[in-house]
Amino acid sequence: MPEWARQFPIENILLDLLLVSAALWLPPANVFWTQHLTEALWIAAPLQVIALFCAFYGGRRTSGGRTLPAWFLSIYFLNAILAVGGFIWLFLIASAIEKQTGGFPNGGVRFAFLTAVFGGLSAFGAAASRTASGEVSVARRHLLALGVFMYLRFTESVLGVSVGIANPGAATVVGATIISYLPVRLVLAFQPPFSYWDLASAIVCFGVYVYSLM
Repeated sequence: MPEWARQFPIENILLDLLLVSAALWLPPANVFWTQHLTEALWIAAPLQVIALFCAFYGGRRTSGGRTLPAWFLSIYFLNAILAVGGFIWLFLIASAIEKQTGGFPNGGVRFAFLTAVFGGLSAFGAAASRTASGEVSVARRHLLALGVFMYLRFTESVLGVSVGIANPGAATVVGATIISYLPVRLVLAFQPPFSYWDLASAIVCFGVYVYSLM
């Protein structure tokens, strides 16, 4: 297989296309998540931790290929912090639960906060400690992308339901979507070897998704 083909982020671009297709054309799981929104709050943070591990682990090669441009390093570090500490979007789910049940889910919010922060740090550390030699196999790359897909598809579904119940302002919707979705996806895009195709696919498809949510 040619070197460019081995490094081309086909699994990440397919991930974006599948997410956008699901958001635009699949029937929403509104009835299910409306009935299980409290459970969704407890599921969200552990899924986010799994997705973070997959994203930080998901480089196509551990050496060789294009490295992250120097002018991107500050963006990378800021994005990594947002991804590891990305729990604020969970308050939108909690707000919807409060409107739905009349009581704020304090226990679920505490669990989600602790899991997202400490689990995110653990996921980053576990992924960073993998061996620095060798190459991630094609099958493993696809499996890691699937882990990210499951989390992002979950956020698409649950945020859609939460927005419908809580009726927040447009700024809140966009902010919660950015915090929940984009940092995790960009972590995957920033893994070596860096590809502008990967970055462009992530941003464009995210924009399409936000437009569909509004």
